[in-house]
Amino acid sequence: MKDHIITPVVVLLLLCHFLPTTLQAQNTPPYQPMAIENAHWQIIEDNFEINIWPVDRHYEYLAKGDTTIGDYTYKKIYRRDFAFESDCGSCYPDYEYPLRVASSELVAVMRDDTLERKVYTIKFESHDYCYEEQEYLLYDFSVEEGDIFYNCKGEYVDSIRLKEVSTDNMTMEPLMTIHTFGGTYTEKIGGNGGLFAGPLPAPLSGWTQYLASYCVGDDYSCGLNTSITPKQLVPTFQLYSNPSTNILEWELTEALQQITISNLLGQTVMTQPINRQSINQVNVQHLQTGIYFLQLETTKGELLTQKFIR
Repeated sequence: MKDHIITPVVVLLLLCHFLPTTLQAQNTPPYQPMAIENAHWQIIEDNFEINIWPVDRHYEYLAKGDTTIGDYTYKKIYRRDFAFESDCGSCYPDYEYPLRVASSELVAVMRDDTLERKVYTIKFESHDYCYEEQEYLLYDFSVEEGDIFYNCKGEYVDSIRLKEVSTDNMTMEPLMTIHTFGGTYTEKIGGNGGLFAGPLPAPLSGWTQYLASYCVGDDYSCGLNTSITPKQLVPTFQLYSNPSTNILEWELTEALQQITISNLLGQTVMTQPINRQSINQVNVQHLQTGIYFLQLETTKGELLTQKFIR
């Protein structure tokens, strides 16, 4: 019987075949699912050429409860519109803050394929691009740099520019982030254009929508007031120098205890405790150009939020 001899050349070829896959597996963090209970995606739709504030439309998607369709278990996705004080038709709605849920409607279901690192959805509401009541691929985190990005109808949309590992600022978990030439999308969170909008360019002017914040928790933990009435509304404040280059100013009679600035993904980029009551400005010169949210916390514990452009 002839012995099988593995030569150094064969060993080298085997290493060349398996080593890249092994290294890639070591550098790829565990998949972070998107369809998780009590995930909130707050979406803002706005026309920056007409107004800075108030926004034109503010709502959220909430993942709540499970359902089985065919062979798969899905997470139910509800669209929840926020209440506003008045709607005069031609003017912009004046939303209440803290935000209060005014209506809730089941609009979609969503599931993760954790092995393939993909997210699928079935939508029950009208959509500009995707077929209703048919499952389609919403996000694909298995793509590599140079791959082509298609929409739900298989039409070319964009190409993958960069794939990197980022960090969840709240949990410090590693997340896979995909950069296209038009925008970004991240594991667990989705696209910067919103849960179903996918990756979109950063909004600077014109009509657009974007992910205002992402949170996992109950309504109260995610900044929503479930019992507020119009008579109990907290005070509002007026921003000046918006857009701002260096100093952002506001007018407010309430005493403050903390200033927080967050980006479109809900990530905190600046926190400044207040050691004196009379303060009406903050230096934002160090921030990159883009859209942010300024949150003022009063000494009474009230949270006041306004959008600004740097």
